[in-house]
Amino acid sequence: MLELGLPILVDATFLKQRHRARFIELATELGTPVFLLDFYASPRRLAQRVWKRSGDPWRASDAGPAVLVRQLANEEPLTPEEAALTVGFDTDVPPGSYENPRYWHRLILRLQRGARHGEIPDSAPRLRQA
Repeated sequence: MLELGLPILVDATFLKQRHRARFIELATELGTPVFLLDFYASPRRLAQRVWKRSGDPWRASDAGPAVLVRQLANEEPLTPEEAALTVGFDTDVPPGSYENPRYWHRLILRLQRGARHGEIPDSAPRLRQA
C-alpha cells in the first residue's frame, strides 16, 4: 500500500521505541509522510475501562487487568523526534467528546497542513470539518 502511495493507518500500541522506529524508518525510506496518534488517559481511567469491559460479553477484548499492568510497566516514552510527529488525544474525557469536531481539530489541521505541503497524496481521503 505504501509503495502505491496510498495512506495507511497502523493500529498498534507501539509501547516500545524500537517498534515505532521500524515503521517510521520504513515510511521515511518510501518517502511517505508519517505521524503518530497518541491516545492517552490516566492509569485510573484505563483500569476503569478494562474493568467495565470485562463484564460486558459483547465487548470481547484480550486486554484484561494483567495486560494493562504489563503495558503500563513496559511503555517507553516518545523520543523528542517522535513527539514532533505526534498528534495527542486526551481520552480521559466523557465519551460524547469524541463526537465533537473540536476534539479532532488538531488532527484535521495536521492532515490539512500535510496536504498543503504535498505530504499527503491527492488520493488520500479528505476530512471535512463540521
